[in-house]
Amino acid sequence: MSSNIGRFTWFDLNTTDVAAGLDFYTKVVGWTLTPFSDDYQMFTADSPVAGAMPLSAEAKAMGAPSHWLGYVTVADVDATVAKAAKLGGKVYAPGFDMPTVGRIAIVADPLGAVFGLFAPANGAGEFDATERAGEVVWRE
Repeated sequence: MSSNIGRFTWFDLNTTDVAAGLDFYTKVVGWTLTPFSDDYQMFTADSPVAGAMPLSAEAKAMGAPSHWLGYVTVADVDATVAKAAKLGGKVYAPGFDMPTVGRIAIVADPLGAVFGLFAPANGAGEFDATERAGEVVWRE
C-alpha cells in the first residue's frame, strides 16, 4: 500500500490556454517542460512537479475557470468517491483509469472545494515525499 495515503501528491493546471499557461509558469517559476501525451505536459524542476492540460469541455460547461487541482492519494478511489458522496460531497468525475498512471476521480466537499483522488497503478511507483525545488511545499 502507498505510504502517501491521505497526502496531496500531484497537482494539475487545468487551463483554457495551455500555451499561455506553460509560457507563464516556465518564465515565472523556472520550471521546464516534459511532454507526457498530446494534451498533457509535465512541469519539471529536479523531477516532475505538476502537470498542465486543457480545461475539459465538461468543466467549461459548468463554468469552471482555469485553476490548479490537487490530488490526494487514497487506497481505493471508488470507495472514497462513494464515501464523499455519502457525506454530502459532489462527484464531478467518477473513478476512471489513466493507463500506467492509476485511477483518478474528481470530487468536491459539501462546501464546494474541488479536489482529485488518486490511486497509483501497480508499478507506477511511489511519489517521493522529499520536497525538491519547484514542488508545492504548502497546501491550503
